[in-house]
Amino acid sequence: MKKTLFTLVIALLSCYSYATNLKSKTYNRFADVSVTFTPTAIGWYRIATFGGLQGGTIQIAGSYDNRVTDVEFQYNIGGWGVSGSIQQTRYSSYNNGCVDQVRISSDGLANSYLDIHVSSATVPGAIYISGQGMNMPNFVASPTINAEAGSTDVNVLTLTHGFNSTKGATFAVTSGNVGIGTSLPDAKLTVKGTIHTQEVKVDLQVPGPDYVFNDDYKLITLAEIKDYIAKNHHLPEIPSAVQMEKEGLNLGDLNIRLLKKVEELTLYLIEKDNQLMEQKKVNQSLQQQIDKLAKQINK
Repeated sequence: MKKTLFTLVIALLSCYSYATNLKSKTYNRFADVSVTFTPTAIGWYRIATFGGLQGGTIQIAGSYDNRVTDVEFQYNIGGWGVSGSIQQTRYSSYNNGCVDQVRISSDGLANSYLDIHVSSATVPGAIYISGQGMNMPNFVASPTINAEAGSTDVNVLTLTHGFNSTKGATFAVTSGNVGIGTSLPDAKLTVKGTIHTQEVKVDLQVPGPDYVFNDDYKLITLAEIKDYIAKNHHLPEIPSAVQMEKEGLNLGDLNIRLLKKVEELTLYLIEKDNQLMEQKKVNQSLQQQIDKLAKQINK
């Protein structure tokens, strides 16, 4: 009987110790958290920072600038630089919504970040954020713009109608194409985001435009350029704004075209300078004749 009572006491103490330890660990609580803030401009806002595991279900709602966002997504980030994932579970919007992206990232150590991208803030309105989950961190009380992603394990989810998710590492390989920040690369290397580098080297697919300086090159007249611009509203051989917005820019090709225009512009300037010099000579000759006539009249 004494042995049974002793065993029972030990079991109760163990349960109490476990419960106390469970309560003390903030990442082992089932929490409901929320925050309301008004964005100041378009950009990334940090809504949560956490050291260790984090994740749960988050709902975001906002309505302003004639745009509406109502989204729910699940996310998780592992501790100490372990990659995480985002999964959109519900989304409705009007006029593309005022929140269009969600981002999770890590600093490669113990810190993880949760950010949202505000796509409209002409007349800012309130954004409501609520979260629930076992590892849900507290939200930042007053999120500020220009949040920087962590240095590693950056995953960005673009909110669209229908099911959408990003998982695992930042990189994706599909049919030999490599994607960074996207799971659907459409070229040998597709990057969704800003590229920061010291230098870009492009192999030319067309010859350089130095042929513009050849003696047999036919330079169109400025009058012809004027007529072309009046009709098409862009320079000859340069894509229109509509075409660039639709197809994007081929930087190598466009730089060659722009260099050609600079070289042609140089030729126009040389031609105009020659005309001015000739006109100056004519003016000097006329002035000499005027001075000569003036002397004869005075006599």
